Amino acid sequence: MQLWLRQTRQQMDTQQKTSLRPVRLQHLRGYLESLGFEPDIVYSTACDYRSLETLQAILHMYDYRLPVIQHFYDYFGRGEDTATRQLLQQLSPSLTRVWSINQSMAEAFAPLIGTEIPVVGVFHCDVPASYKKHHRDLSADFTAVMLGNIWMPETFFDLQAAWRWLGDQIEGIRPITWYGHERSFQRIQKNQRPIDSSVIQYAGFLPANELEERLREADLAMVLFNREHEPESDYARFALPSRITELASAGLPVFFAAGDNTEPARLAKRAGIGVSAAPADPEHFRQTLLAFAGDTAHRAACGARSRQLAEQEYDISKYRPFLYTTLIQLVQEARRNWLEQKRKGDGTEAVGYDTNDLCSDQR
Repeated sequence: MQLWLRQTRQQMDTQQKTSLRPVRLQHLRGYLESLGFEPDIVYSTACDYRSLETLQAILHMYDYRLPVIQHFYDYFGRGEDTATRQLLQQLSPSLTRVWSINQSMAEAFAPLIGTEIPVVGVFHCDVPASYKKHHRDLSADFTAVMLGNIWMPETFFDLQAAWRWLGDQIEGIRPITWYGHERSFQRIQKNQRPIDSSVIQYAGFLPANELEERLREADLAMVLFNREHEPESDYARFALPSRITELASAGLPVFFAAGDNTEPARLAKRAGIGVSAAPADPEHFRQTLLAFAGDTAHRAACGARSRQLAEQEYDISKYRPFLYTTLIQLVQEARRNWLEQKRKGDGTEAVGYDTNDLCSDQR
């Protein structure tokens, strides 16, 4: 491909919905032409008014002849309104393929697009050869890990209280180890609530190889997501933490702090990789955690299914051929349509294609 043009999500509120200035669009196409690029295809992750408007402007610049993959990573941003939905509906005839990263989002967008939307995941990694195969009983040597950002800080303190209570049941149990960026830890500190390092211990950000080893040594993974039984927001309703790829690749059973009607809870049930409980019910939350941690056979089975999930759905070596084949297929179809129009003598000219060497192995 000469250019794989991706539109990234831009946050904005409804007051900022002003049209893009033509000079900016002129600069964009001029910049691409100065590099010798003519786009063959657009890969878009637009999901708010501004990014959809940008997508529309790019398609207009190239006379709506470019094939488009619209891949929904997120639901509409906060504050998006009817105008956003109308713009998406207006664009839908120009979208060659529409994908979603999960089923709930696919079902939400389908009425706006006017067709069913297939699920195409984007959580992929190099699945390591080694993974956890032996699981210890719940004892003082038991180790639990957390990975990545914590979107809802309240869940951190819910887990801290539950693990402190579990420590009263299992004398000398180790603190949960949290690996992540320092900014994530600082965000929790800003809540002005005490962080007990004897319960949850922040361990910083580790290189990939070292992190893989630490994950394999752990007995249980924690994913903190939301508090309530019902999603508090569209993010809680539709999002799925990407850190699941690494946890599943390591073969870890997962305990999700999440309500039933969330993507993490649905994944736990669908793939059988762990259990979930909503922190809003503290007693049920900690009893579910204790029961799962204490059931070695259940954890081992969940860990095995985690690894199976990673091998089947998260292995990037399997995703690349699918993506590259799809990109080439759509560009070739667009070229055939262009040639057909030209044969009909409608006077159109090739825009966006190198007709001498489309999709050669060198591109």
